[in-house]
Amino acid sequence: MKQIVDAARSGIMRTIGDHFSFSRKESLWTVPEYMFTASISRQITTLRNPRYRVDVEDPIEGVIREAGGWGSDRIPADVLRKGRSRKGRFDIVLSESKSRTPFGIIEVKKAIGPRGVKSDAERICAVLNRVTPTIKWGVLAIVIPGQNDAGKGGYLERRMNSFEHTVRDYVGNWNVISSDETVKLGNGRRYGAMVFGIGPLRAHVKR
Repeated sequence: MKQIVDAARSGIMRTIGDHFSFSRKESLWTVPEYMFTASISRQITTLRNPRYRVDVEDPIEGVIREAGGWGSDRIPADVLRKGRSRKGRFDIVLSESKSRTPFGIIEVKKAIGPRGVKSDAERICAVLNRVTPTIKWGVLAIVIPGQNDAGKGGYLERRMNSFEHTVRDYVGNWNVISSDETVKLGNGRRYGAMVFGIGPLRAHVKR
C-alpha cells in the first residue's frame, strides 16, 4: 500500500506542475479532478507490477458486488452516493490482472475543508468493514489548492493538520499511513498533496 500512497502523491504533484507550466491561472479550482485521477493512475502503472489492473470511474455498486460485499443485502445509500449522484463511482480501482477481482480503491478529492474528506473516508471504511479481505485497502488522495502564505500563519499546514485529524477520527481501528508534499511556485503560492492509505486493522499489523 505504501507504494500506491507514494504514487498517488507523485501524481498529484505532477499535475500541479503541469498545470502551471501551461496556464497563467493561479487557482487549482479550474483544474478538473479527473486530471489528477488520470495522473495518479499513470503513476501507478509506472510501478510495473503485472498484478495490477487499473480502472477509473468504476461504479461503486458493481465493484462492491464483484468483491462479494454485502451479499444479498442492500448496500446503504450513503456508501453509494457521491455528491449529487445516487450511484457514484470510485475514482480508481485496482484489480487482480487475471481474475479482475478488485483489491484496492482510491478516492481523489480537491478540498480546503474536512467535509468532503470525511465522507470519502467514511465510504472507504464502510467498504473495508464489509468487503475485506477481498478489498484490502483504500487510499484517499487530497489535492490542496494553494494560497499565498503571507500573513496567513501557515495556511497549508493548518489544512493538512485538519485533514489528518479528520481522517484518523473516522477510520476507527483501521491502520493509517500518510504521505504529504508541498510546492511553492513562481506565483508565490504554495500547493499541497496529502495522501492517506487505510488498511489492515492495527491489531493485525506486524510491528
